[in-house]
Amino acid sequence: MKALGALIAQFRTNPCGHPNSAIDSGKFTSISVTDVHAAIEKRSLLKFLQASCQGSIDLSIHLSGAFGDFETFYEEAIGGIFDGYAGDERRK
Repeated sequence: MKALGALIAQFRTNPCGHPNSAIDSGKFTSISVTDVHAAIEKRSLLKFLQASCQGSIDLSIHLSGAFGDFETFYEEAIGGIFDGYAGDERRK
């Protein structure tokens, strides 16, 4: 739970305030939904975000093993959610 809390804190304390603000800021317009989908499918979303958002978020603690194998846990969890909902992003 500490690792998940630290991950959430990264988005709460980033310069944009929260993930939606980061999107709305226009700073990351080069990141497409397709890019994010591909990273989730490859189970590499954290590494993708770390590389794509350099200077805005720091996920190194999540990728370092400091929280055990959090990276695998997170990637599998997000991948499972994605596998269940992919293609229904616009569905209400």
